[in-house]
Amino acid sequence: MSLDRTLGLAELVEPGGFERICASFQGLFGLGMRVYASDGTLLAETAPESGYCAYLRESAEGRRQCKQFRARLAQLGEAGDDPATARCFGGCTYLARRVVFDGEEMGRVVYGPFVGSGAERMPPGVAGPATGLDAARLAALAGSLRRIERETLDRIAAAFQRILELLLRGGQRALLTSDAHHAAIEESYREVAEKNRQLRETAERLQELDRLKSNFLSTVSHELRTPLTSIIGYTEMLSQGLAGPLNEEQRRFLATVLEKGEALLRMISAILDVATLDASRIALQRRPLDLRRLCREAADKALAQSSRKDVQVRLRPGDIVPQVEADPEVIEKTLVHLLDNAIKFSPPSGAVEIEVGLTEPEIDEDSEVGFVLLAPTRRYVQVGIHDAGPGIPEPELDRIFDAFYQVDGSATRSHGGLGIGLALAQQFARAHGGEIRVESRPGQGSIFRLLLPLPPGAER
Repeated sequence: MSLDRTLGLAELVEPGGFERICASFQGLFGLGMRVYASDGTLLAETAPESGYCAYLRESAEGRRQCKQFRARLAQLGEAGDDPATARCFGGCTYLARRVVFDGEEMGRVVYGPFVGSGAERMPPGVAGPATGLDAARLAALAGSLRRIERETLDRIAAAFQRILELLLRGGQRALLTSDAHHAAIEESYREVAEKNRQLRETAERLQELDRLKSNFLSTVSHELRTPLTSIIGYTEMLSQGLAGPLNEEQRRFLATVLEKGEALLRMISAILDVATLDASRIALQRRPLDLRRLCREAADKALAQSSRKDVQVRLRPGDIVPQVEADPEVIEKTLVHLLDNAIKFSPPSGAVEIEVGLTEPEIDEDSEVGFVLLAPTRRYVQVGIHDAGPGIPEPELDRIFDAFYQVDGSATRSHGGLGIGLALAQQFARAHGGEIRVESRPGQGSIFRLLLPLPPGAER
């Protein structure tokens, strides 16, 4: 992997890096240094002022000349000479070396001021009336200038170049790593964004399919229920002899037609309920409700089914419980679904018992009832429906409220039904702020408990 952009010195070396290395070299060799970027920007400077230079700038002419020369230093070596040298107004020498990295010129390092080790003559015009500077004093202060042989300076510059190359290589590696990391993050983000887009599209398609399915179920159920209602109505009229007298065999045939028609009508009504729940269109008409009375009415509606299986449905005696605020039609459907399930799986000559009472349910992490730990304890009216069926294996208890799920696929043939009664009952209960819980063991029957919250103050 390579960087796809041209980098400068300031990008490859951390802020303050040049200052530290230049200060280190200045401390070791007493030599001032300046680092310039390729565009002439000064990146670092460690050039302590000598007494000689300070005296030069005491005059206006000296300050002007020094300012002009300082501007020239930023371009020293731009003409291509490497190294390049220049002398300032006061006779001090500066050496510029190019910084080349991976074949690219990155900038320049300027060393100075310094003078050679031999006696060097002061440039004419430095001292005198034009500058106001004293020649004797300048000569005395010239001793404070750094004196160095060119060969020694070249070795210092070469050492600095090697250290600088290590810094640049490390900076390049860090940038490559950063760019690779950034590219990986961008690619990961792109992939995640693409997957999210696909998931959104899939979810939208599924929602549309679900809506179409619900509309289809609702339409088909309505279309089926209309003629079926007529069939049941005419069958009842025939059974009552309105079209003429019937013999015993004809009555038995009509009773079978009526029984199967009513079973089919209940199934169609359940499918309509599923469509309503899927579309979230359920609307509750709440009013005060006596659950014990409603349990008796639900048991009466299940009488025909229980009689056919020779199963008794009994309401256990108990204390009077407060009324709940609920939709009587929806709660009656809930009880009918629970009773239908209990009767369906009860053995012949068995019994289904209903009990009604008050309870304070234990908090269940997975439950939708009572999960606010610091809220005041609420009491619930509980309707328990006990059966003596085959029981439910523990691994299946969490799934029995899923629509169309049945513990045993063969149950569809042996017991009938679509596997939606318990799912509907649970949704109806949750629409009221309650829920249905189940206790069951294989071979020991099951207990389904419908919990409905009491309105505030009703339990007192």
